[in-house]
Amino acid sequence: MKKVLLSLLLFHMFTMVCTAQDYTDEGNYTVSMIYTKAPSYTVKLPKTVNVINENTIMDFYVKGDIYADQTLSIVFADTYISCNDRSIPVTVSQSKNSWTCSELNEDYMRSSVSISHTKLSAGTWFGYMNVAISLQGGS
Repeated sequence: MKKVLLSLLLFHMFTMVCTAQDYTDEGNYTVSMIYTKAPSYTVKLPKTVNVINENTIMDFYVKGDIYADQTLSIVFADTYISCNDRSIPVTVSQSKNSWTCSELNEDYMRSSVSISHTKLSAGTWFGYMNVAISLQGGS
């Protein structure tokens, strides 16, 4: 019985060696390689903006690494500044609201938003600005 098991074991080892040698021929081979990295981005926004006069500029910063067919969109919405029971309209405008793959890199880029108002009076006014940040497109 031991001879039969030993013979089967040797036969199996020999078969594996022969099979492995079939793939060690010399020649040129192409090996497909796949590398996948998820897109990423960072947006730095100030926590507080001091609206000093009728037109205030707020800077923000963006960086990222996104797919070639994607666009990073950052849109500041027109809003109101509220105090007690009054709401004052504020116009928010920005010169750039989307970035492509070729425009983003590992270093922060500065962009800005203009906040304009015409009806603020004396007092301390508090309000909020809505920002929609989205990554569009991509596979």
